[in-house]
Amino acid sequence: MSEHPKLKNSPLVETVFELRFDPKNDYGLFLAQIFSTLKNDFPIAETLAPFDIPDFADGPKLLRNCFKRKDGTALIQLGHGIVSINQSKYDRFNSFLSLIKKVIKEVENVEPNPNIQRLGLRYINKIPFTNDPSEILVMEIKLPTVIKDKLEAFTYRFRINENSAGKLRLVIANLIKNDVPTKEMTIDLDHYLLISHSIEIGEIEKWINEAHENIYNCFISCIKEEYLEKIK
Repeated sequence: MSEHPKLKNSPLVETVFELRFDPKNDYGLFLAQIFSTLKNDFPIAETLAPFDIPDFADGPKLLRNCFKRKDGTALIQLGHGIVSINQSKYDRFNSFLSLIKKVIKEVENVEPNPNIQRLGLRYINKIPFTNDPSEILVMEIKLPTVIKDKLEAFTYRFRINENSAGKLRLVIANLIKNDVPTKEMTIDLDHYLLISHSIEIGEIEKWINEAHENIYNCFISCIKEEYLEKIK
């Protein structure tokens, strides 16, 4: 199980795990059983979309219901063939992984041997800067003076091939509020695996560990040593 030293001033604002699968059972049954098991930890229930909106096999999975912790630190979202676990207060990777495993176990109880289609692990960081993103980032993109002198906002997008672990999508952008660019940037790392063959539930933990390691290494490689020392 991969674990790294905890960052005292971590810029991490949200982590997300997503599981998509081909459902075999009725969604109402799936929803009721998941909630009955997790309601003590996630007692606040919200409806995101009506039951009568159909899911299409070749369309995006639709999140329909949400269960939240009372303190707002985490939530679970469900749909027909999709589960998302969001955590806004991140302690350690092992804690997040334990929650993921708990939810996956309940999914398997309702949907034995599900045909898994996609796995996703996402870490979103928010970092303030004073004048230029180069204060934080090691990467430098050369711009012609006519653009650089007028630059208000930026978005860098990269897709990294992690071979059997899938793809890692890295997006770095400064936030815009009310159409005004701010002095805050997000470093959004979204690791995903599209699955075209059968995969055992037990393999998911192995993938999460590998994806987490890739995300961590990518984040550390993007930031300058001076900034890393500030957040340790």
